[in-house]
Amino acid sequence: FNGVQVLMAACGDWHTLAVTKAGGLWSWGEGEDGVLGHNNANDRLVPTQVEAQHFGHAKIVSAAAGESHSAAITEHGALYTWGMGTYPQEKGEDEDEDEDE
Repeated sequence: FNGVQVLMAACGDWHTLAVTKAGGLWSWGEGEDGVLGHNNANDRLVPTQVEAQHFGHAKIVSAAAGESHSAAITEHGALYTWGMGTYPQEKGEDEDEDEDE
């Protein structure tokens, strides 16, 4: 990262995302399904910055990585997701929620 401070990293099955103090997003690993955010499925062996234009040039404050998808949240609270959409990663109803009532 050439001296760039990393605030957080998110690890998927085969790829990693890093959010920098300046609000940049970097990715590397296996690029299948476009999970790296570079508009292709190419693998990246070294961290490569994801273009800020994908996020409306807003700073990234958090990121998450799953098996075949990635997500980032901007400083304005906008959520961006990319990668494979076949298996949605949604929070379902908590079946145990009523047990405490």
